[in-house]
Amino acid sequence: MRKLICCLSAIFLLACRGEKPKTDNAIDAAQKILQQNDRWRFYFEENRINRLLFALSQQYTPKTVAFMNVNLISMAVDSVAINQTVIVEGGLIKFIGSLASMKIPPPAVKIDGTGKYLIPGLVDMHVHTTTSKSQDLLNLAKGITTVRDLCGFPWMLKSRAQIRANKLLAPNLYLSGPLLNAFKMEIYGESARTPEDGRRLVREHKQAGYDFIKVHNNLKFKVYQALLEEAAKENIPVVGHVPHDIKIADAIALGQRTFEHFKGYYLDKTLEMTDEDYAALTDNANVWNCPTFYTYRLGLRGKEAGDLITQREEMKYVSAYDKQQWLKTFEYSENGNAALKVYEMSKEIFKNLLRVKARFVAGTDCGGGYAMMVPGFALHEELRIMEQNGMSPVEVLKTATVNAAEAMNRREEFGAIEIGKRADVVLLGKNPLELTAHLSQIRGVMVRGIWLPQNEIEAILQQVENIYKHEGDSLIVGAPSSETINDLIKSALTLHEQGFIFMDHHLDELAKLLNEYQRTADARKLQDLRTVNY
Repeated sequence: MRKLICCLSAIFLLACRGEKPKTDNAIDAAQKILQQNDRWRFYFEENRINRLLFALSQQYTPKTVAFMNVNLISMAVDSVAINQTVIVEGGLIKFIGSLASMKIPPPAVKIDGTGKYLIPGLVDMHVHTTTSKSQDLLNLAKGITTVRDLCGFPWMLKSRAQIRANKLLAPNLYLSGPLLNAFKMEIYGESARTPEDGRRLVREHKQAGYDFIKVHNNLKFKVYQALLEEAAKENIPVVGHVPHDIKIADAIALGQRTFEHFKGYYLDKTLEMTDEDYAALTDNANVWNCPTFYTYRLGLRGKEAGDLITQREEMKYVSAYDKQQWLKTFEYSENGNAALKVYEMSKEIFKNLLRVKARFVAGTDCGGGYAMMVPGFALHEELRIMEQNGMSPVEVLKTATVNAAEAMNRREEFGAIEIGKRADVVLLGKNPLELTAHLSQIRGVMVRGIWLPQNEIEAILQQVENIYKHEGDSLIVGAPSSETINDLIKSALTLHEQGFIFMDHHLDELAKLLNEYQRTADARKLQDLRTVNY
């Protein structure tokens, strides 16, 4: 803790003198220092977020609901059905039709949909749920009722079970296994160096209960081929990056289900376009591309980054401390060119693929702790970027509804408002088939039959904002008192007893902090809460 404060103080003094690092090494060093959050501060914040999420999860349960006289955009067809009534019961869609043709069950909550539009819940097809549980609340507040996490952990399997049982107020969760790469990447994946490794890990991830196999940047062709073949035998889709040594033609032929970030279309090693005829290869191919345009934010610098951090609405739901660190980091760093070049290439690839029968889903890469990226709000910007680059509003909406369901082989569960499907819907004030920006006109969100009206969504967002404001706090939190640490430990133990699932790496980091304070017994208590114990 003392070392962290000293490092931050040194950077602060450098800024006060008006000096900037003069070498790439100095810039990198400054970034690393500035990106180190005060960990105690983070865990005090996250404790409040966890308690809020747990309380809301107990408060909200599925109800029988009737959306009356609403304009229905079911996504089963590309048009609006006016003056429809949709009845939800037991977390499922039970009736769709005219009000005159049926009787509303007596216990139903009646929602007047006059002049409003009902659409399926939105899907973010590329998230990482490794930073804060506030992500769940921000996603729901922006109409995102389903997410696909592309780097799974054992604790996520337990969270997924709680979500399905309506014990956790969160979007529906579909999970890849830990990412597969030629070498291990800290906590994030597993090493597949041989074909035998690839086959074994596919079987292990399938047995553990993951929904997908995730491949990353570095896999030799024989390893990649072996794990795709094994995945086909095990009937589990393979998703992720097109690895560096793999051609798009081979990835399509071997059956990779989704391609992330347009990797393979452009080459990571050179930041140049592939020499393959990628449009012809992708034309009518059984593969889905997830562009993740939103990651362009990682390339912003100077005034553009500063204006985004200080003026955008979504930044109310980011810690005041994180925003301060981002502002300092992107003042010193001038190395955003790679991200912006990828963004420009991605727009070119997207426009070329729109000219053929290519398939798209929408994802953001949010939730992994990347600077300036805010869950929930991210998907709305991703969809607007798609529209700005030539996709029609109806096709944009498909990427985050029916396309997402089809890409995950889950059309029977969600993606359209049809009888028997899960009751994930969003009530809008304006027609999103006219303009994608209308998706932000949210009047209420339903997930698994749990209804969140607009005023209650606003109240939830206000609570998240209040946690992150830190009004009156100093920029750097000093050493916490024994009393505040005791309260944090007590809160964590109480939440665990009530069934709350923590992120294992959060427990590890907290234990490390406690050990530094010579509180080894308390550190052990927290590590005992891990989903996977040592």
